[in-house]
Amino acid sequence: TLGDRDSYTGLSLSPDGSRLAATRGFPNSHLSVFDQNSVPSRVSTFTRAERNPVWSPDGRTLYYVALSNNQQEVMRRHLGGAGVESVYQHPGVNTFHLHDISPDGQRLLAVLTDSGAMSVVELDLSVSAAARKPRLLLPDPDAVGINWVRIAPDGKSLFLHSASALYVTQYPVTGSLRRLDSAAYRRVGARSPADKS
Repeated sequence: TLGDRDSYTGLSLSPDGSRLAATRGFPNSHLSVFDQNSVPSRVSTFTRAERNPVWSPDGRTLYYVALSNNQQEVMRRHLGGAGVESVYQHPGVNTFHLHDISPDGQRLLAVLTDSGAMSVVELDLSVSAAARKPRLLLPDPDAVGINWVRIAPDGKSLFLHSASALYVTQYPVTGSLRRLDSAAYRRVGARSPADKS
């Protein structure tokens, strides 16, 4: 057993598989990092809710979203003791969700909800904080919700799981999405966009 009984969500395994970052607690959540040989450590001392942990490719840095005062901040925590910094501030609550980072560690992928519509955006970490704005990559293909977005380990493909199908496209995104499978959803009773009439 790694941790005490609690509500754990937003699990993220470090690239080398030795540590697990998790959102812990509800409604006042915080991030904890667990490793196989020690007591879990709390990532931050903020008094605000934290979620969506994403590891840097080298496993030395953890990105996450902190919520407070009707805004969300993407934070970068250097786990070697160098501290924590804000890399992006987004207005509103529960509208910006981190999902992945590019293999070169330069771009964060997130799902943004605006007026009920979801889209995949990326934040370029190589530009100054003042110039860092979400760049639209893909709208919700089915207008039914985006569950998760991941970049392939080789950095050449992006996978998107909507509420009704699984899609793939090349990364960086320059073309359209290709649906991989919707038959599996029909087998479990869910409807795919092709079933709509």
